[in-house]
Amino acid sequence: MRLNFDKEILEDLDKSIKYEWLEYNRKGAYSASTIIGMNTRREHGLLNIPHQNEDQIAVILSKLEESVFVDNRLYEISTNQYSTNIFPEGYRFLEKFSLDPFPSFYFSIEDRRIQKTLFLHEARNLLVIRYTLKNQGRPVKLVIKPFLAGRNNHELAAEIQGLNTDSYLGQNFVRWAPRPDIPELNVHYNRGEFIPATLWYHNFFYRNDDKSDSNRTEDLLNPGFFQAELQPYQNLDLFITTEDISDLSLEYEQIYREQTSLRVSSTANAPLDVLQNGFTIASASSKKTIPMSFIKTDKSVRNLLFCMPALLTVKNDNEQFLSLFKNLINGLEQGLLPVEFPYSQNGKVYRQADTPLWLINHAYFYFLQTQDVSIFSDEMIQKFKGIIEAFTKGTSANIYTDKTGLVFSGDKATNSGWFPLKDKTGGVVRYGYLLEVNALWYNALKIMEEIFMLLKKKRQATKYGRMAEKVQLAFKKILYDEKTMQVYDYVGTQHHASEFRLNQIIPLTLPFSVLESTLAKRVLMKIDEELVTPYGLRVLSKKQNRFTTVEPGTLSRKNAAFYKQAIWPWTISLYVQAAINYKHDSAHLNQDLIKYFQPVFELQDEGLLGFFPEAVLLNDFLHQFGIQDSVLTMANIAHAFTMLQEN
Repeated sequence: MRLNFDKEILEDLDKSIKYEWLEYNRKGAYSASTIIGMNTRREHGLLNIPHQNEDQIAVILSKLEESVFVDNRLYEISTNQYSTNIFPEGYRFLEKFSLDPFPSFYFSIEDRRIQKTLFLHEARNLLVIRYTLKNQGRPVKLVIKPFLAGRNNHELAAEIQGLNTDSYLGQNFVRWAPRPDIPELNVHYNRGEFIPATLWYHNFFYRNDDKSDSNRTEDLLNPGFFQAELQPYQNLDLFITTEDISDLSLEYEQIYREQTSLRVSSTANAPLDVLQNGFTIASASSKKTIPMSFIKTDKSVRNLLFCMPALLTVKNDNEQFLSLFKNLINGLEQGLLPVEFPYSQNGKVYRQADTPLWLINHAYFYFLQTQDVSIFSDEMIQKFKGIIEAFTKGTSANIYTDKTGLVFSGDKATNSGWFPLKDKTGGVVRYGYLLEVNALWYNALKIMEEIFMLLKKKRQATKYGRMAEKVQLAFKKILYDEKTMQVYDYVGTQHHASEFRLNQIIPLTLPFSVLESTLAKRVLMKIDEELVTPYGLRVLSKKQNRFTTVEPGTLSRKNAAFYKQAIWPWTISLYVQAAINYKHDSAHLNQDLIKYFQPVFELQDEGLLGFFPEAVLLNDFLHQFGIQDSVLTMANIAHAFTMLQEN
């Protein structure tokens, strides 16, 4: 992706901090900030690496603060926000920021032109930064102060006693090891010197942190400073790492050429190619799972399950799909999956009724894509039967099938469905016969019937087929209103919920829909009218959404607006699948959908550049929120457009 920002945007602080960049590699390390270099989130930092078995991200180096001396005149070219002011205001010296393919900052100080370029090594926890004096004339002196955070990226640092603030010096080398539980930091440099001088800087303020967090300020450790004189066209190169890189030749040009060729060869100009490449790197960055974000910790099993089809359609990676599938299914306990993955050794929570049913669906999806019958091994069949039996007999979170054959799930204290909505007293709203759960339940029973037919076990197939027939009849009787021709969101113990939500599309996406074709098409028409936007599906119908003013900075999964007012871009894949299933009469369906959803690609041109957010809010303006580098969104948009191209 190639982007340029000129001085008109850069010198406007309010505009410029809306644009952020992210460098990342296949090891899961990342570097991120705004286009003016002012950190506005606790997740921002120049070197952030997976830590503690990849369960967390450690912010090692928060930032560098640069000063330039021209004939002994001092210019501060960095920008920081503190709790009471912004200092220095180095953004005023920025002439240009570019992303081509790496972040580059172009400074103009008097008649001196300085370029700063940075990138991460694809296969090492190594950040490379080069400063270059770009024109003839007077030399300049650079002074660069590193600011160390030494924390996990969901925390904030504070000055504390007992940290190791020593600098360990070598030939053009310095090392810091402030905390034994955080990786040490090594810096190799090609010219100048490092002067130890320990100072704490207090009250860095992160304005774009979630406003529900009570504390958005932190203290950072500055262990000293680098200083070097640059003659015209000379460079100062910094190689910043948490690894032993003695096996690498620290020649900037060589490393730059190698890393540029990797980026150019793996990234095309087409938005879909960028998406596919980004998802490939994301899914390859961890052997255990698909990380839902580089900069946020998100272990949601449900979100992971929504990403898995893209492993087959986008990556064509059967091996990774099967490995992940087997790891997930081995976590089953009484027919349920833990809510988080990778699984921790303790503290597992089992309460979601839909996720084990998605597993059965994915097994069948894999079979349809590959015709590989090994997914239906005896071991896997026993796992699937265990899920069905657990639901039939009853399991945790008040999940059971009653005499109707439908699944009843949850209670006033337990949310077992998709949307964690609560009433004013904090009680769970959605429990009972949930639309999405029972659509998946019917689908799972039909898949079991198909599996046993395939295995030529007719008695077993008949058993599950009859169970499915009973569920379909009960679904139509209980969850469908003949008069209004409406499918209920859920049916509780005391009322029928008529809200028209995103989950209405679930039956339309499954290989076996609990809805008859005519009704399914009617539901899809209503989805077209009330939920679909060029940026994805609304969570709740625009006709039922009681719009209230929400400050964008407060929008997150913690906020009810996330489940009422938001649009989720990743749901484009659900809509595309439903349209493929039920809009056979549209002669130009694929071209029409590709054109209609093109605006979603514009999301990567603002916010976190080159990435797609977890959610957007569309009122007077388009606001991005939630996880900024949402792999859930990236995978599903790529999956959707791959389906459209191949269908």
